[in-house]
Amino acid sequence: MMSCLEAATGAEMVRARVPIFMFHHVAPDGPSAPRSPLVVRSSKLREIAEWFLRRGYESITVRELASLLRAGDAASLRRKFALTFDDGAKSCFEHAYPVLSEIGCTATFYVLTSCIGGSSNWRNKMRSFEMMSAEELLELFGQGFEIGSHGRNHVDLTALTVDEIDAQMVESRATLSSMIGAEVSTFAYPYGLFDARVVKAVRDAGYIAACSVLRGAAQDSQHTFALKRIMVTEGTSRLRLRYFMSGLLDFEYRREFESAVLGRQ
Repeated sequence: MMSCLEAATGAEMVRARVPIFMFHHVAPDGPSAPRSPLVVRSSKLREIAEWFLRRGYESITVRELASLLRAGDAASLRRKFALTFDDGAKSCFEHAYPVLSEIGCTATFYVLTSCIGGSSNWRNKMRSFEMMSAEELLELFGQGFEIGSHGRNHVDLTALTVDEIDAQMVESRATLSSMIGAEVSTFAYPYGLFDARVVKAVRDAGYIAACSVLRGAAQDSQHTFALKRIMVTEGTSRLRLRYFMSGLLDFEYRREFESAVLGRQ
């Protein structure tokens, strides 16, 4: 019996090693170290992306990744990687967008629709930050970047009622689709939290995939609503990248993934 997390493609399962890197905020280079693990310098973003580009990898959006997985096209997923930016912080437009444009990388930006053009509203005022405007999101979309949904608000979706979950999925997708004039296809769970009700709501709302914070680089076509990601911090080294891509952590991450998935049936 197929679980709620599995993509109903009817096709044989396809596996591919496609790392999805997760960023939140990008700061300009400077002498002082970022004060939060959610903030990386623009040079760290460049280092991660160029490490893959030098090795013949190509960046793709999460939508492209999910579409290829669902189509069973494993060959087209060889030597691919994806970059994602959660929340929609203006710092990503100011400091990530120029780097990505310069080096020729695409990315997916996951946006909270209640915060567009304002500031973060799920933190206290002392820790709030400015968010991207509709015009900035349109510019990113016009340059080929994917705009995905992170919900209306940065809330734990598993703590909401079914109707509230549905509203988060449907309303945020409609807002973004109207803004960019195109279909919004992928979602990123706030805090990485999801359960069977949340996954059903994502699918019913018309998304084709969703990103979790479960760790790993090995993706498969039966779990496109629980795509694994690798969080990038200032301490993420080239050695760590080699370790991620070697497959040495697959057993550990597979146990973590199976435990999480079984707990959400």
